[in-house]
Amino acid sequence: MSYRLCILFCCCLLFGCGSPRTYDVQITFTLDGEPLAEAAVALLSVQENGTSAVGITDENGEVVFKATEVDGTSTGGIATGSYIVTVSKTAEERKLTNNEIRALAEAGIQYSPDIVELIPEKYTRRDTSDLRVRIGYWHSMALTLDLHSASL
Repeated sequence: MSYRLCILFCCCLLFGCGSPRTYDVQITFTLDGEPLAEAAVALLSVQENGTSAVGITDENGEVVFKATEVDGTSTGGIATGSYIVTVSKTAEERKLTNNEIRALAEAGIQYSPDIVELIPEKYTRRDTSDLRVRIGYWHSMALTLDLHSASL
């Protein structure tokens, strides 16, 4: 009976028991070779009960997911697995000048500019994004993903 416990213990050491292991991951995003700043990034797990992660890129196009320990439990970071990556960046499309907007406000009319997506739609949706990453012990934790505006 004790050899079964030994095998179970070895399997737990080898494959992990309890909460999944998380890793620090840094991803740099570029659009046509230029850093993609202030973009919303989502890593969506392809595993049935997997976790997802979200972040915002900095001025260099980098987003970092850090693993931390709280009471012996890993939080943050990215769990082992495969992920679909989506990226979105929006901006207000102003069709009026500041003076025209001010005149509307004085007349009691609220102006709402249109919001436009600056990233090709292909990358903004889970079902169309071809951006994939694999996180785990044997996989890179520093990645660069280059998006192309011609991918419409």
